[in-house]
Amino acid sequence: MLSRVVARRGPRSTLLRLLSTTPPGASSPPSSVSVVPPPQTINAPPVHTFSTPLESALHTQIKTLGPLPLSTYTSLCMTHPTFGYYTTSNPLMGLDNKGDFVTSPGLSQAFGETLAAWVCYNLKEFRYVEYGPGDGTLCKDFLRTMDMLNRRPLECYLIDESPVLIEEQIKTLSVKIDDYKHDVKDIPSNMVVKTGLVEDGRTRVTWLKDLPPVNANKPEFIMCHEFLDALPAHVFQFKGGRWRERMVDINWEGGHVEEEEGGKNDQAFKGVKKQELTEISKSSNLRLVLSQTPTPALKTLLKTDSKGISTAVPGRENAVIEIQPEALSLIQGFSDRVNLNKGLTMIIDYVGKGDTTRAFSKHAQVDILERPGECDITCSCDYDQYSKEVSAKNAVSWRRPQGEFLVECGMGNRVHSLIEADETSVEEANKIFVGFEKIVEEMKTFEVMVIGGESNIKGVKRGTPIGFL
Repeated sequence: MLSRVVARRGPRSTLLRLLSTTPPGASSPPSSVSVVPPPQTINAPPVHTFSTPLESALHTQIKTLGPLPLSTYTSLCMTHPTFGYYTTSNPLMGLDNKGDFVTSPGLSQAFGETLAAWVCYNLKEFRYVEYGPGDGTLCKDFLRTMDMLNRRPLECYLIDESPVLIEEQIKTLSVKIDDYKHDVKDIPSNMVVKTGLVEDGRTRVTWLKDLPPVNANKPEFIMCHEFLDALPAHVFQFKGGRWRERMVDINWEGGHVEEEEGGKNDQAFKGVKKQELTEISKSSNLRLVLSQTPTPALKTLLKTDSKGISTAVPGRENAVIEIQPEALSLIQGFSDRVNLNKGLTMIIDYVGKGDTTRAFSKHAQVDILERPGECDITCSCDYDQYSKEVSAKNAVSWRRPQGEFLVECGMGNRVHSLIEADETSVEEANKIFVGFEKIVEEMKTFEVMVIGGESNIKGVKRGTPIGFL
């Protein structure tokens, strides 16, 4: 996971400007002591205390413009320039259970080594491009394996704009940052965040704000490992015979709200009984509601009419659909690129459908409205939606459960050789085995998807490449 996230693109500049200013009193920690109002204000609205500075900013925003789509709330919680989860912290953890979540590269070096060997088998030469590279471990394992195979990437690009995580990546990769931003080949200098050489001086690593310009003569391997799940999803619920969008509103009563009017400045929104929608945290000043009238996202993504009815997407009571416009846009772009440069894109993430948007803190699930900006918000990836976008671009995709793919590609053999190595202690051997077991046995919802074409890849048998047989 930016890492798993890069800064969102789109018409959010006004929203971000409004939210980038720390609201009065937001920098002070919430008081745990009840404040007794003076007699002259005894009938005034209750004084709000906020769990985070972002929650205070969200209150100000909602009072001004009305309830926010859950997708907008998610985007701000994750990438707000001042209070965002990924822009202000390093949430990753390893087997020591620190942080908010664990990813496969942190569990076993054999994960990245196996993927690198697979890519090197299928592509003779390529650019390495990674979205949301976390702490840099996957890239480090990838480059080390390529070196063992007497290979080097044509270029190495990491797409990330989190200052905290970029610093972690620099340390992990032992990169010496230099001043050659204007000398990075074929890349406009305003796209370059940082650049430098790894310790051995053989490979230049460059951090970018977005994908490098496509080069038909340079195949590229694009890696999205636990990245797309962090992109926000519009969440639609079928209620009362029509589609409605989930929104985030102020909890005007300071607790659970049932069938009450939404934002005071926008009568188009109406709350839904707690048991009929996502549960609201008692400690939160926010609540989830459903749009009363069709939103722009409903009209665009589900093709609803003015009443919220869609002939393209029929629904049943309380059915939930999630759509990630940014993820689908990226899939379209990846498909175009593999057709142009004969490269490959690999996506590894947890897969699912329906009501999957959720939040995590300290490797435990929490209420999605809890401590905005301090918890990881994610959703499962709908690979069926992704595959449709690939096919529409005349590209090809293959998918398989992560564990099966890795075992077929020889990860078990690599783990065995690491355990049997003379320099491996008993404690280290146990750690290697536990990591392998977690990756191939416990991560049941994870799948590997590769986008490419039969002419892009070696070892194809009956239209299926190695790893997907």
